[in-house]
Amino acid sequence: MNIGRQQTQAVRSDVEERLRRLAAGWTPTPATPLDLQPPREPVPPLSTGHWSRRSWRAFVLLLTAVALVAGWLWWQGQPRGVTAIPGAVATGATAAAPSGEVTVHVAGAVRHPGLVRLVAGARVADAIEKAGGAKSPRFLDSVNLARVLVDGEQIVLGAKASGSTTSGKLSLGAATAAELEQLPGVGPVLAQRIVSWRADHGPFHAVDDLNDVSGVGDSLMDQLRPLVIP
Repeated sequence: MNIGRQQTQAVRSDVEERLRRLAAGWTPTPATPLDLQPPREPVPPLSTGHWSRRSWRAFVLLLTAVALVAGWLWWQGQPRGVTAIPGAVATGATAAAPSGEVTVHVAGAVRHPGLVRLVAGARVADAIEKAGGAKSPRFLDSVNLARVLVDGEQIVLGAKASGSTTSGKLSLGAATAAELEQLPGVGPVLAQRIVSWRADHGPFHAVDDLNDVSGVGDSLMDQLRPLVIP
């Protein structure tokens, strides 16, 4: 028992000696009064749960954005079928068919009857000239030389219409609108006006009665007077 107590005292003496040596070599820093110390900003406590929720939300948003971009890129790279529009091919073929030409059949009192081809917008006079011309100038009065040609039509030079008389002149009282269109300077609109005037006012008593029809002027009367009768 004495031996154990002696050892304990020796250890205690050694510890106390070491503490005295440390105390002798330590110079305490003078304490700053509390009223002279700078204020310290309070440090908010770190909430582990709060930051975990924000991190999870940001991760979910990032993952969603990546998925959307990947899906869009995948959709853009997919091959797409072309839906044919009914009639599209036919329309293209039809648009390429017109060549700016018309084909008409010239018959009757021409030198070379048959099919002739002319540029679109050509007139009856051009077709007759292409067919060699009229056999006689008197046959030219049987058609409207100024009329624009229609593809596929037939022009018969010198044929007498139902409204024609033995003198070869067209009767204003019997001619139809189609027959009146054969006159030079008379188109579909004016021909219909002549027929309507005749229905409203009765038959023409003189060729000069044409002056009463709207659209017939003095210059046109000079062309029509040798070609028509009342």
